This record gives sequence, C-alpha cells and structure tokens, in this order.
Amino acid sequence: MVKKGHIVPSTYQRNFAVDNRVAVHPVSRSGCFLQAPENAGTRSRFYRRRRPDGSEIDDVEASLSAVEDLAGPVLASVAGGTAIDEDVKGVLAQFFAVQMVRGPLFFSTVQDGASKVISEGVRQDTVTPELLRRFDGNIPAIRQAALDEFWMKRFQDMLGRAQKASSILGCMRWRLLRFSQPVVAYSDQPVVVWPVGRLVVDERPTQPTLGPLSALEIRIPISPTQILLMTWDDVSDDETPVAVPTRYAAETNALVIAQADQQWMHRPGEEPPLAGHLLRPISGALDPSYDHNVVQRSLRRRTAARHFERVADKQFVNTVQLITSISRGPVSRTRAGTARRRRRARR
Repeated sequence: MVKKGHIVPSTYQRNFAVDNRVAVHPVSRSGCFLQAPENAGTRSRFYRRRRPDGSEIDDVEASLSAVEDLAGPVLASVAGGTAIDEDVKGVLAQFFAVQMVRGPLFFSTVQDGASKVISEGVRQDTVTPELLRRFDGNIPAIRQAALDEFWMKRFQDMLGRAQKASSILGCMRWRLLRFSQPVVAYSDQPVVVWPVGRLVVDERPTQPTLGPLSALEIRIPISPTQILLMTWDDVSDDETPVAVPTRYAAETNALVIAQADQQWMHRPGEEPPLAGHLLRPISGALDPSYDHNVVQRSLRRRTAARHFERVADKQFVNTVQLITSISRGPVSRTRAGTARRRRRARR
C-alpha cells in the first residue's frame, strides 16, 4: 500500500534537485529545509479509495504512476536541452493534464459539493426501505456510504478529465522559455492558468484555475531555468527555447507560490526572485499582438473545443490530439504516444 501520495510527482521534482534534495518552503510558516523529492509535495494516503466491501486499494495511485514513469525521462531530457517535438509534446500534454486535476483544489471542490448534496438529499423520508433496513435506520451511516461511493467515482472522473484535457493542452502553442540562471520555483499546485479577459494581476490568486479552454496562457515550471508557456496563437510550436529576462521567472514564481496548497519548492541555493509589482501576461509581452481577440479567433482553440465536445460524454479517451505545425494540422496519438492518424483542421 502507498503511504504517501504525491501531489506533485517526484519525477517532476527531480529536475530541480541537487544531490537528490530540493528546498522546501511550508506555506504555514517561514523557513526552508532540504528534502528528497520522494518526500516533498506528498499527502498521506491521498489517492487511496475504498471498495464497496470496505477494503482499501491504491489503483488510482498506480494509474498516476504509469503516467509519471512515462513522463519522467521525457521531462529530464527537456530539462537537459532536448527540443519539444511531437513525441515529447504527446507525453507531456498527458502528464500536465493529470497535474492540473490531481491536486487538492479539484478534490476539495468536488468533496464540498458532494457533502452538501448528500447531506440535504439523504433524509429519513428520501431513503428507500431497503437502505433503511440495511443500515438499521442509521441516516449518518447511509450518508457516509453514499459519500464513499461518490468519492470512488470522483477518482475515476479525475483520470477521465485529465485524458480529455490532454488534447486541449496538446492543441495549444508551446514555447519553452529559458533563463540564464536557476531562478524558477514550483509548488504542490504548479500549473498557472491565466484566464482570458484578465489584463493585470495585483492581488495574487490563492487557488489555481482548472479550465484550460478559458485560458489566455498557461505557464508551467519545467526546471530551475525553464518555464513552458502555452497559448492559443495560430503559429507553429517553437522547438528551440526562447531566451527571456529573469523578470518573467519572478512574475511566474509569484503566481506559483501564491496558489501553493502546503508547500513551494526550488533548487537548493539562492532564493528565487519574486515579483512584487502588477503582473501581466507573458504572452502579450513576447508578442504585443496576442490578446483575447486572438484567442477568440484561434483555429487551435476551435479545434480543441470541437474535440472536447466529441469526447465530453465518454468516460475514458485513449488518444490525445496535438497541433505542432499549423500547416499540417492536428495529429491524433494513442496514450502510449504512437502516431495513429493525421487530420487537417477545419475552419
């Protein structure tokens, strides 16, 4: 049985480690300590679920581990300088989609909603006679059984949502931003979604945004010297990293740390820079013509939205759709990353 479930996988954190240690900052107090990636960003039995017979199982953790094992070497190669080509993008789109929904926000949101619905809906006058007999009329026990069943389905929902979201991320334009020094931080909720319509940020959001289709841009720390930037710009992906100034790391660090649940981390050594000023989208700074109007007209985004509509009602999806070249259009790959078919995007 898995005692510690990783909110942010150790395979991801190793890109930031020195001598198998990362610098960990607890959100609840000041100070910093060194910790192995295997022990950082974890929660006790976080993904464990209970079967209907009462026994416990770590099958969700096993499913997450399969994605992590595939992505780990790819993440390390990108941190080492490998270009993000079609194969790499296919693997990482799945990994980052899982990362978006595996954190505390997703589970706290669905648990709060389920608890309210069950508490209001499960009453003496709404429960079937069969259930009343089975639980000896114990309404709190019936509510707990309903919550346990709902919780099991939410784990399945998490994996299903991640599979669908991977195609949304795969349709976005990817650019790897590179810094000359190790200045990038990450947290136990590291994916930053900047929503369409938000021009500036003064007060830092304390919770991540979950919907990639509503994004103007998405930022993900990759290594101490790299941040991945995703947009809806109808330009082919950049396989070569783009050298950018340190202020973009400082601004991203401020957002990543603000939305941390319990911990934020970085490469041991100097503290990473944090921006204290108003924050603006990086995408607009790199390309002043990119704004919410470009997003609304984006062929990439329309393709992602159409694909999501087709698979929205499916429990599981076995392919991930990618766009790396605008002239060639989308490519559909199996979850193992094997090319299956190509299809031109339609306007």
